[in-house]
Amino acid sequence: MQSWNKALQIVSTLPNSPVALHPERLVYYTRTVETLIGDENAAALWILLRTWTRAIGLLETDSKFYQEWQSCIESLGLGEHEFKGRLHHLDVYLDQMEEIIEKWCKQNGIDTNEFNDFR
Repeated sequence: MQSWNKALQIVSTLPNSPVALHPERLVYYTRTVETLIGDENAAALWILLRTWTRAIGLLETDSKFYQEWQSCIESLGLGEHEFKGRLHHLDVYLDQMEEIIEKWCKQNGIDTNEFNDFR
């Protein structure tokens, strides 16, 4: 969290910093994440990763903050090395959902072609 907070502080002072990372919002993000930790870890992590990733996009890739962000991403299993495997699992999941929907449609007399417009 210290690296996240420090990266947000630095980016908030840059001239090209987005409004979402304005210095006044840093207190809001920090308090929200601290409040959510323990009861709503996924929500806290989402806010932390969303803001940190946005901040990192404005910093040099050879900076200490980029390396710490990269380390965090990899420790969560979200790094580039895991991407192909996660993409494969998503594809399998979507195929399963398609099969379930087709089976449900067949059982309920619904033409599955009606759903093709949404693909």
